Amino acid sequence: MALIGSAQPTDRALTPKARVLDFLFPVEVPQRPYLFKLALRFYDAGTQVVIVVYPDKEKYWVRRCEVTTYSLDGGVRRELAESLSKLPPEASDDAVRAIVSRLKVQAKRVAIAPEALAKPLSELRSIKISPMLPMYASLDEVSRYEFWYNTWQDSVHYSMFGPPGKAQGELVRWMIRLKTELPDLLKGSSAPTP
Repeated sequence: MALIGSAQPTDRALTPKARVLDFLFPVEVPQRPYLFKLALRFYDAGTQVVIVVYPDKEKYWVRRCEVTTYSLDGGVRRELAESLSKLPPEASDDAVRAIVSRLKVQAKRVAIAPEALAKPLSELRSIKISPMLPMYASLDEVSRYEFWYNTWQDSVHYSMFGPPGKAQGELVRWMIRLKTELPDLLKGSSAPTP
């Protein structure tokens, strides 16, 4: 059994890995305004994908899209795991920043045609999530995923858990599918960078 979702306000403060990844993998984007922003974090893989769709500055009816991928290579993930094993849950922000300062993140930003994401976004719209999450306790090792969606007016954040190697829930399965398909989407639909 594994905890499927978590909405405890204090959960983030007591989860050192979440705090470290918040520093390493920014969810905020520098350019605004945007139509929507989607961020997908995969804890086990040490990766995050941020997709942002913007209106064109001059032609408001034209859409632009940027995809930013963040990743930690295997050596950095091992170093992070070792550092986290020594970090208590109540560690100060300075202790978290000390770990972050030693880690190298690979980041890649690509402009693509928004139409390349039409199918995955259509699939995302069809996913139904009850506001009453199942209540399970984690008894074994779990994989963790995070999902953010923001439209400037509304936003949602899910923190989901499941057994390692087994996608649990429609949203996590969708996240894994998009991450798997993303390299082909990026190759086949790159747009000129403005």
